[in-house]
Amino acid sequence: MSEINLFNRWTVKKKHFWLAIGLGIPALCVVLFFVFTLLGLPISGASEFAYDTADFDYAEGAPLEMDFAAEAETMEESVRSSMAKDIPVENMTASTDGSAVIERLLIREGNITVAVNNTIETREKIQDIVDELAGQGAYIVTASESGRGENRQPYIQMTIRVPVKQFDSVMDQIAEMAVRVDERYQTSQDVTEEYVDLEGRIEAMEISIERLKDFMRDATLTEDLLSAEAQLAQREAELEALQGRLNYLAQSAALSLINVYLSPYELSEPIDTSWKPAETFRASLENLLDSMKGFADFLIQFGVSVLPWLIFFGLIIWGVVAVIRRRRRKKSSAGEQSE
Repeated sequence: MSEINLFNRWTVKKKHFWLAIGLGIPALCVVLFFVFTLLGLPISGASEFAYDTADFDYAEGAPLEMDFAAEAETMEESVRSSMAKDIPVENMTASTDGSAVIERLLIREGNITVAVNNTIETREKIQDIVDELAGQGAYIVTASESGRGENRQPYIQMTIRVPVKQFDSVMDQIAEMAVRVDERYQTSQDVTEEYVDLEGRIEAMEISIERLKDFMRDATLTEDLLSAEAQLAQREAELEALQGRLNYLAQSAALSLINVYLSPYELSEPIDTSWKPAETFRASLENLLDSMKGFADFLIQFGVSVLPWLIFFGLIIWGVVAVIRRRRRKKSSAGEQSE
């Protein structure tokens, strides 16, 4: 074979190579684009949850500020005076060195999960404990049970509040009812600083409200009166919110929360010998219908969303291959005639 024919074949192969590269890279990019779109993957590096902080109005969520400078001083004095007072809640911890007493306001919460021989009887015993302490404020917050079929004991969940002084005792009594204690833990939250701060803010707010009322009595201009009324309504609403939060902290500290989870002990449960083939057949039929629906949905989604693009890119690739084969045939026939 002559050197000219070798050079011509090399040139043809080079043209085919660059033609394939030129058509293949754009086609690959388009394919990747639609694959990422169908899978819901992010195309750019930006996060879907990116946000512009300019969209938020921080002024609306800011706490209300006092208009008078003297009220700020009053608040500081109220906080200092509150630190010196006894906080009227029972669960306080104090230092034992004798030099100074540091009182703390604690909110205690307990969780206990137990396995018992009879969950219904255990629930009644816990209810009796709460009834005995009802004079001290104890009560049942919530109680629920989930059934487990005939002749099977239910799972029971209870949430109770008991006086903080009886917290450890009630936890121990519930544990003694159990055949097995699966989980038991308690937490304490120190809210002394928030409680004292609320007391100071409430006292300062009450003084501010009294000043506004005095100002309204002496106001002569309608504009001043309307402005004072608006500020008075705003501060009275904030005062109610502060008092509500203070009462919640005091009640939560005085009455501790206990979450109780009762489950039947395995050995105390009868063996379930019931068999209902009709239910099994119905469940199997529903599973079959669900699987058929799922397969049909897949075929519809594939035919509508994916198949058209596969046909489109398949035609492009078939056209490129057909052009390359046709050129190869022409070159090979021309080379044979030259020989």
